[in-house]
Amino acid sequence: MTDRIKVVAVVAFVLLPVIAIAVLKYTPRLNGVHNVSAISILPTRVVGDFQPVQHVSTVLYEVLTNVEGLRIQPPPSTAQLSDTGGADALILTVLTADAGIVQLDVQIVDRASGRVLYNNSYHSPRDQYPQMVQAAATALRRALAR
Repeated sequence: MTDRIKVVAVVAFVLLPVIAIAVLKYTPRLNGVHNVSAISILPTRVVGDFQPVQHVSTVLYEVLTNVEGLRIQPPPSTAQLSDTGGADALILTVLTADAGIVQLDVQIVDRASGRVLYNNSYHSPRDQYPQMVQAAATALRRALAR
């Protein structure tokens, strides 16, 4: 009987952190993303020799325009980044290209505190770049939807 209890305890200690991580990662409401009512999409920083056919910020704007209760503000200038007026959060994107693979990193950052509310990376071959950007925009829309 004690061996059975030990096995159950080990399984519980292994599964509990995995379940906790899954809940925190895939439940945007627990991460504070649901408090965002106005965003600003900053221009994408491109690292590498990749020249995108579609600009990430344009696709994000098109997909996020119809999210109910979400206002999209124009991107702030460098001098305004520390100002808390306007948008509640900033959407930061970095596009990295290397060896035929493109990686898109997407973050939602609270403008007042600098805390990262959402962070996800997407990878694809260069020829599937438009599909990757669309998938990232759809995931971002789900995270921001109420």
